[in-house]
Amino acid sequence: MAKHFRVALLIDPSAGYTRGLLQGVTRFLREHPQWRVTHGPFNRGAVDPQSLKDWKGDGILGRFETPALASAVKRKGLPAVDLSSMGLIEGISTVVYDDAKVSQLAAEHLKQRKFRNYAFCGDDGLPFSRRRSEAFLQALGSLGRDCRMFSSDAKRGKQEASRWHLDAASLTTWIKSLPKPIAILAAWDGFGQQILDTCRELNIAVPEEISVLGVDDDRLLCELADPPLSSVRLNADGAGYLAAQMLDDLMSGRVTAARTQLIDPIDVATRRSTDVQAVTDLVVAAAVRFIREHLAEPIQVSDVADAVRLSRRALEDRFRAALQRTPHDQIVLTKTEQVKRLLAETDLPLALIAERVGFDHVETMIAVFKRTFSTTPGRYRDEVRRPGAPESKVVRKPEKLP
Repeated sequence: MAKHFRVALLIDPSAGYTRGLLQGVTRFLREHPQWRVTHGPFNRGAVDPQSLKDWKGDGILGRFETPALASAVKRKGLPAVDLSSMGLIEGISTVVYDDAKVSQLAAEHLKQRKFRNYAFCGDDGLPFSRRRSEAFLQALGSLGRDCRMFSSDAKRGKQEASRWHLDAASLTTWIKSLPKPIAILAAWDGFGQQILDTCRELNIAVPEEISVLGVDDDRLLCELADPPLSSVRLNADGAGYLAAQMLDDLMSGRVTAARTQLIDPIDVATRRSTDVQAVTDLVVAAAVRFIREHLAEPIQVSDVADAVRLSRRALEDRFRAALQRTPHDQIVLTKTEQVKRLLAETDLPLALIAERVGFDHVETMIAVFKRTFSTTPGRYRDEVRRPGAPESKVVRKPEKLP
């Protein structure tokens, strides 16, 4: 009979990313029923090191992010695989993301939006943040671009929980000092959300003045952000599966030496926080923001011109110079892109979508949508909502590792 392995699974399920890891482990468990898993317990989202004290088992799989937990794991002396990037246990097998490729993917995404100013926001007390900042600098260096840096004091990180929250006053001062427009890569989605909150408090237009990109693609966190946060998608499912396979190899004796496996990111989930081409003309940026904020109204080009105190002719000239399209084109584009989002993300009827996006008649919306995207709203919704269809504006790659 196959040997059963008793495994302590120490992965906090409170975040979208860690739930993705658990999905990968679960996929492995379906294929390997000989595992007997103990998951947790957790104390306010954190793994309780005391849970290992009296536990008897064969292996440990988890994210060993605190010195107390790392010490508890080492004391057990069992085969273990670490899914964190903290590096608190020497000589242990680890599965971590290739942070250089994460930052390269982020730089390419922001480069496509034609920004000239770039920044990175993180905390050097977090190893993954430090590696991503260094790689982002290197990637921008190849573009001949400078990068402004914000990092919380690493010494502050002695209190572990504080590392995940940036100092609000320092962040506000830094954001005020940045040239506009600028694109910011946040070390992870939580920092990205905090940047967006600060921009809203300062009345800074996102994405026209500041464009923000996170990492992890925690969908709930990203979509609750205002505006929704674009993010680099990591292959959490694949990482969880691979870590379980590595632990199984160690417990069965097929592998004896510790090894580190780097995981490539998947792609960028584009949401509104980077859904823009950099606009150096601040008047045009203000006009684009006015259009977005008055989307539910039947606004005309004359309304936009009045809002930025320009003649219609002058406004059209500046739009063509900055965006290679007219203000009318921008109104139509903004409205139809919002129609796409509502079709993909809600079950609202077409008539209510037309009302929310400022069309006088649903027939007008359907005609404009078809002329813009060469398909009808109904057909688009059917395509994007069918089982297995990719999310709007997200090109999916395979998430499972070989």
